[in-house]
Amino acid sequence: MAKVNKNIENVYPLSPLQEGMLFHYLSDRNTTAYILQSLYNIKENFDTEKIKQALALLSQRFSVLRTMFVYEKMKDIYQIVLKERELGYEYIDLSDRSEAYAENVIKEVVEADLNKGFDLKKDPLFRITHVKVGEKKDKMLLSYHHIIVDGWCNTIMLEKLFEYYESLCSGRSFDDLLGAVNEEKASSSDYSDYIKWLIKQDKNKAREFWRELLDGYDSDCSIKPAFKAEKNDENVCNTTHMISRETTALLKNIAESNQCTINSAAEAAVGILLQTYSHSDDVVFGKVISGRNAPVYGIEKIVGLFINTIPVRVTTDASATVVSLMRSQQEQSINSTNYDYFSLAEIQSMTSQGSGLINILYVFENYMSGDIQGKEEKNIIDVESERDQTNYPISILAFENDGRLGFKIIYDSDIFCRREIENILSRIEKICEEMASHPDSRISELEVVTDSEKQLILGKFNATETNYQRDKTVVELFEEQVNRTPNNTALVFENNTLTYAELNAKANSLAHKLRELGVKPDDFVAIIADRSIEMICGIYGIIKSGGAYVPIDPTYPAERISFMLDDCKPKAVLKYTTENVIIDNEIPVIDLTDSKVWTGAPNDLQHINTPNDLIYCIYTSGTTGKPKGVMIEHHGVVAMQDYLVKLYNVTEKDNVLQFANYIFDASVWEMTLALYCGAALVLISSEKIADTIEFENYIKEKKCDFDTSAAAVFPSD
Repeated sequence: MAKVNKNIENVYPLSPLQEGMLFHYLSDRNTTAYILQSLYNIKENFDTEKIKQALALLSQRFSVLRTMFVYEKMKDIYQIVLKERELGYEYIDLSDRSEAYAENVIKEVVEADLNKGFDLKKDPLFRITHVKVGEKKDKMLLSYHHIIVDGWCNTIMLEKLFEYYESLCSGRSFDDLLGAVNEEKASSSDYSDYIKWLIKQDKNKAREFWRELLDGYDSDCSIKPAFKAEKNDENVCNTTHMISRETTALLKNIAESNQCTINSAAEAAVGILLQTYSHSDDVVFGKVISGRNAPVYGIEKIVGLFINTIPVRVTTDASATVVSLMRSQQEQSINSTNYDYFSLAEIQSMTSQGSGLINILYVFENYMSGDIQGKEEKNIIDVESERDQTNYPISILAFENDGRLGFKIIYDSDIFCRREIENILSRIEKICEEMASHPDSRISELEVVTDSEKQLILGKFNATETNYQRDKTVVELFEEQVNRTPNNTALVFENNTLTYAELNAKANSLAHKLRELGVKPDDFVAIIADRSIEMICGIYGIIKSGGAYVPIDPTYPAERISFMLDDCKPKAVLKYTTENVIIDNEIPVIDLTDSKVWTGAPNDLQHINTPNDLIYCIYTSGTTGKPKGVMIEHHGVVAMQDYLVKLYNVTEKDNVLQFANYIFDASVWEMTLALYCGAALVLISSEKIADTIEFENYIKEKKCDFDTSAAAVFPSD
């Protein structure tokens, strides 16, 4: 022990994130979580002795590279910095072998290096594997444990390593360089200075801040897999998607004009995405922060683990707009900066969710990993591959590169398949485009269904080669289903149900009244209704009358409703809502709360539609800010019905959740999935959708077999 003590330079506690990583390591010492690897292509042959000397200088310059962790039989856990520690280095010469052979060996080396892992008590936690592939062609595998450094440090360390190497190659002696390194080290701050600052912080004040931020949070923010994961040799995979320059520029302009950053815009987009997948307007996810805002001299050049994970809460109400959400997230980010050093484990312990508080990790990267000053400029080094891994099934990384906002998802391939991750990224892109085009729109008005999904209606479903019942209308398909299953349950809402025969009779009664008002093919009839059985009966009454329905959200501002009615000029307006909606346009209004609407003439009407007649018109926000109607014809929905039935194999015994707001196309998919197959369409109130626990209990109680809200309805081609 005395020999070890002589080699000790410093001893200090762990940062909160280091404690968390150590906990995960001790729980499973074979885990590859938090082992980071970067493989570089080098267009020259490095001198092995000089690289080893440069590595020794690097170890001397940055104390964290000489760190070991003591945790066995200890009341308190400490990290010990040794005065000297040789870093790992291995040289492999494959220059006399074929390129194909060398590539296979390198893959094996990378995998073996990963599986080797790190013993946090015994091993150097930074190592290099240097492979000579051919003349002026090397590869370098850099591996380290995340517990000692973060991604910010990667560039700092590599620049220093190659600075020392080039100095040695130019003739400068090792001892001369060592002296210069010690001088630089003596005049610079060290990671231990940050730990000293951390110890002095007011933890009670921080604890109260986080308690207040999370007060009343009772949701469960997660993305549940909708597709079966594919067999994959890699436990961790990643996929990246870039947002267009135009959308990025618009988002930056909106952010800057509202005293926000592109970081806040990206964070808001991720929040909206997770609200969609979690069926809640109140979500919490983890955000990785740089931790380099502490008042420690030269902190931006210190090598160590400064990052921390903190909760981010995204809450929206009916009035929340894109701009207001952006501002809210910016304000939360600024306020949390004063307390972002606090332990996530302690924050979690204050909540009812405990360790389950955070299931999704998010980070905005302000650095480009692997960007080595000078070397990349000379085209000598480039990054071939990088490996990141966290203890979360999904981590979303946002970054800006070359004027474009990008999102990268790192995911557990045992849980998620690539197709699903690509769908998630497409949703993020759609949300960013909606935010950029409609900054003053309410969050609830944003369209999160991707353009590719819509094209399945306008493209695949209308394709001439698609085999479907081209001569049929939706009315005919529905009536055929009624005849097949008249006594099957068609609609379920709370404790109320309707059979197919009852739904058809109610729709017919309303349809007759609309025909009396002169409704004919391609005429519009607006419907302003809360989620209810009457809403569906109203829609089918309009369709059976021969007209096309125009759904309007009852919570829309009065001026928006008035604009839409003036624009589509409906023959009538159906109304069923508790909202105080005043229709001042001179249009006949049919109150669906009036029982007389649903009585009389329950028989089917004479068919007056053709497959090319309109069936509905849904308004989007429009690129100019004014709502714009998008019209769909009967044949599109008929083709969609054929496609969905074949895709999902829905039967008469199934229950399909009606989750989407009826102002979105996804609601049509859900109705189609159920009502032309003899299945039950289960409606759910907005209040239950907003409450995660009530939502899950409701779909279990109603035994819903299909919930299209958690994933794209259609698979990627």
